[in-house]
Amino acid sequence: MITKRVTHVCTTDKEKQLAKDRLSELFGSYDRLPFSFKIGDKAYHGFDDDFTYVSRETSEEHITKKHASYSVKKTLITARHTSGTEVTCECSYYHDYAVFEWVLHFRNTADVNSPYISCVNAADTDFTGASPVLEYFFGDDCSDQKAMKPCTADLNTGLAMEFEPFGGRPTNFQLPFYRLYCGDTGAVISVGWAGQWRACFDARNRMGSVHFTAGQAELCGYLKPGEDIRTPLITVLNFTSCPGYKVTEMRALNLWRRWLIDCNLKTINGELFPPRCAASTSWIYGEMRDATDRNQVEAFDTYINNGLDLDFWWMDAGWYVKDPDGTPISSWVETGSWYIDKNRFPSEMSDVSKHCAEHNAKTLLWFEPERVTAGSFLSKHPDWVLNGSLANMADPSLREYLVERFSSVMENGGISLYRQDYNIDPIGHWVIHEDRLGEGRRGFTENHCVTGYLAFWDALAEKHPDMMLDSCASGGRRNDLETMRRSVSLHKTDADYSKFHQKQAMHYSFYQWLPYFGTPVTGGGYGPNVEKYAFRSAHIPWFTFGYDVRDPKNDYATARECLKEWRETNMYFYGDYFPLTPWSNDLESWIGWEFKDYDKEEGIIQMFRRDNSPVSEMDVRLFDIDPYAVYELISYDGEPTVNINGEELISKGLRVRIPEARGSALIKFRKI
Repeated sequence: MITKRVTHVCTTDKEKQLAKDRLSELFGSYDRLPFSFKIGDKAYHGFDDDFTYVSRETSEEHITKKHASYSVKKTLITARHTSGTEVTCECSYYHDYAVFEWVLHFRNTADVNSPYISCVNAADTDFTGASPVLEYFFGDDCSDQKAMKPCTADLNTGLAMEFEPFGGRPTNFQLPFYRLYCGDTGAVISVGWAGQWRACFDARNRMGSVHFTAGQAELCGYLKPGEDIRTPLITVLNFTSCPGYKVTEMRALNLWRRWLIDCNLKTINGELFPPRCAASTSWIYGEMRDATDRNQVEAFDTYINNGLDLDFWWMDAGWYVKDPDGTPISSWVETGSWYIDKNRFPSEMSDVSKHCAEHNAKTLLWFEPERVTAGSFLSKHPDWVLNGSLANMADPSLREYLVERFSSVMENGGISLYRQDYNIDPIGHWVIHEDRLGEGRRGFTENHCVTGYLAFWDALAEKHPDMMLDSCASGGRRNDLETMRRSVSLHKTDADYSKFHQKQAMHYSFYQWLPYFGTPVTGGGYGPNVEKYAFRSAHIPWFTFGYDVRDPKNDYATARECLKEWRETNMYFYGDYFPLTPWSNDLESWIGWEFKDYDKEEGIIQMFRRDNSPVSEMDVRLFDIDPYAVYELISYDGEPTVNINGEELISKGLRVRIPEARGSALIKFRKI
């Protein structure tokens, strides 16, 4: 008899107990807490007699959303050092998800500068278990070979793996997300910091354990009276293994997805942000440099008149003037004066938004507050700018100005979705600023700018509670957990979107960490004949059309067909996700995955046969198949609908046929 193949994508009692025991071990006493630091010359891995006051407060919050309800137990541990340096640890525990996380705050309560604070590790703890294996991922680097590539390191050989992003943007070349397998248990780990973080997994000279440290890459110096800083957020999801490494991996990634979707993704009125279809003229109007009220309405109508019903009209960079005098920009990169060019947009875009609303569509608008160019409005305020180029998000008056200025633009223009970009590596500007101050401190400017950035987004969201935020940073270079709790990533890379094999490979990995993200269908200048393979490669929660609407040869018929099948299947993107092939980023392989809605016992399969693949069919093993059930499989490619019993799907797999290279398959399945 064939047993049911189960992946257990819901947290088990064993995992809940594992997390509870681990939490008690880490935070049950004050003398060995899971973080470390030095005050003066003395190192601390907890609170000893040098801390004259220690308090512990606990509370529990019950949260109900339309798609989930859960409880979070919060513990606040506060300790005051003899120097007046107060250290606070905020710990949150999601019992039903076997997740806990913590963040540290340092504050100087004295009237004089604090002693020198250094060696700050937001995490300093061990993970125990046999044969440790670490799974990590490259971040966005606009390359064809390594973007979002998953990698595995066998730490049992005595390795120490160290990680940092590049340039101060947190997902630039490295992702701060990890899966650590240790025998029968494991942990999904996140380092949540919107700046330059570091992480190290050290198994050298250790028997059955991995030492994990993480924090801001560089942070040392004194605190001024009343000054405070914080560490990155450390998140740990605990899981237990199932027979077979790959099955365990699927289980771990879906436990993470479930926790992220239920407890973290930004909701509007308690609801998850639904899949959306957009369109833009960025490729043909120099982003928005040559855009007008009129040509935006005309472009939108081109889609509507060709049977493409849109959810959003995307308006990107270049709608503003160059300086306070209203000088027109010559390029979209001239940022820092956030006043609309009324010569091109006499209605301040309200005509565009009103016209879109008549067709049940909303508008999106691009901003980039942190990059400041010479001669702009922000550049005239030296306290608001670091090194002449980077906005000083640590300044409360700047944040207040930006919230009011951006809100004015959006409210006058009827804008429904705020999009923020970040096309500058900040770390050099932070360092230069601290060199000029000459205070002998490192990382404090970064710390205050990162916390200021989060405070800015929180203030913007508070003012516009019904508005979604979009995080962009030259593509996907600021997609840390703190940012993703406040936004979605609608433009996940600046790489060429017409390299579909690269796009597919990025989606394969993105789904494992950040369930909601977006993509344009093609890159600029692709041409009027956008084939089904291109649309299917953009078949994700958010996609954006980019036709040259001035071209009468555009093939809108294929777009209509693909939009219809996307709308019929996009409800599964919030389901459980199972890669069906290995990750690959070449032109010879197949790649594909499965989404499953467990409540309805149905889902979709997406498969891609790339340009040079000689293989016309492949057998794939679906996950969690009931051997005693019958499954209906509905093809969107002309194949007849078939019913297959679960026992056959388990023993033989599902044979997927794609007759021609550079082809795809979309199959809907349901248990009947």
